[in-house]
This record gives sequence, structure tokens and C-alpha cells, in this order.
Amino acid sequence: MSRPTGTDGSDFGFRQRVESQYSDSVRVKGTFRKLNAGAAGLTGAWLSLVVAASFMAPASSAASSDLSSGTLHPWLVGASFAASLIALALGNVAIVQNNTMFIRLFLGHVVLDLAAVGLAIYFAFTATVRHEQNLLLGIALPALLVVVKGFQLSFGRRLLAVWQQPAGRQRKTK
Repeated sequence: MSRPTGTDGSDFGFRQRVESQYSDSVRVKGTFRKLNAGAAGLTGAWLSLVVAASFMAPASSAASSDLSSGTLHPWLVGASFAASLIALALGNVAIVQNNTMFIRLFLGHVVLDLAAVGLAIYFAFTATVRHEQNLLLGIALPALLVVVKGFQLSFGRRLLAVWQQPAGRQRKTK
């Protein structure tokens, strides 16, 4: 079998070019996996610390368990942890299947997780003002979680944009 006419085989680099959207997808997927694992681990550590602190709390402060007291409740952190685990599962399924529906569900669960973290920060801030709450558990770790969740949303949207880009067209860069 002979070579096609007009080529000596030296133009293989042009024929084996990979579209930029596929290389972008691989790059964003790696960062996305790390962010998801980090967010779930950070939320789990926060939940562990809050539960441990609630067991060490004096009985008088444990008796006031209504939301108006302003203390950080383990169930609120647990809801954030559950939303984070669901988002982690959806994100991993989306990466494996390159499925935009799962990425959209992932983004929705990250927003729900942000709402739970935001409520926890609000209640912890009111308790910190009254000197009833540990600053690290109530504000510092949740604030770090908000930053990580923001990065998750950013990379999730970036991955969605890469996947929805038609093949053969260059992506607009800012």
C-alpha cells in the first residue's frame, strides 16, 4: 500500500492535532477532582470539630438548642456535609461520563451547601459577638469553605463551558 500522493509523511503533526477543548477538559477535570476532594475533607473536618466541641460543651449551654440562641448546631454542619458529599458524588459521575446534566446538579448542590455554610456563619457570628462560640469553628473554617465552594463553582462552570463548546471552534479567552 502506498502513501497518499503529495505527502512525504512529514506533516503528521498537523493531522494529529488535538482540539483545545479536549486538552482544556483534561486540565480542568484534574483541578476539579482536587477541589471536590478538598471540599469534602474540609467539611468533614469541620463537622468532626463541631461535634467534638458540642460534646465538650457545658450542660448549661447544651440545654439551649434552639436557633434563636445563635450557637453553631451540629445538624447544620451535618447538612452542609451531606450536601458536600452529594456534590462530590455528582461531580465524580459528571467527570467520568462527561455529562452536563450531572455538572448542573453538582452546581445546584454546591449552592445548597453554600447556603448551609452561610447560615452556620450567621449563627456563629451572633454567638461570637456574645462570646459564646469558638472563632475557629464558627467563622474561620466556614469562611475557608466559602472560598473553596466558590472555586468549585468557578471550575464547574468552566468545565460546563468546555463541554458545551462545539468541536472545531476556538474558545474565546478573556
